[in-house]
Amino acid sequence: MDDNGTTKKQRNVYAIVEKPGLKKAFWVKLGIAHVNHDQSINVYLDALPMGGKLQIREEEVRPRHTNGETRAPAAMPAAFDLGGGSIQ
Repeated sequence: MDDNGTTKKQRNVYAIVEKPGLKKAFWVKLGIAHVNHDQSINVYLDALPMGGKLQIREEEVRPRHTNGETRAPAAMPAAFDLGGGSIQ
């Protein structure tokens, strides 16, 4: 919580990519942003946008599985033979 008693929300940073031949643009998540007490914004990018434009949105918390289904953790892949040793 901040000084005003409100919960700080993380922001997501996107690049909106428009390509010829596609009906709709698609959004690529590039990083995160945080708003400071003085209303300045810190932006942490994992990649740079090709078009030079960024879209910063409040993070929406949505369940990954909306139909109530739960998923088991991914299983370890089986080992495979390389002709003298194996990799797991």
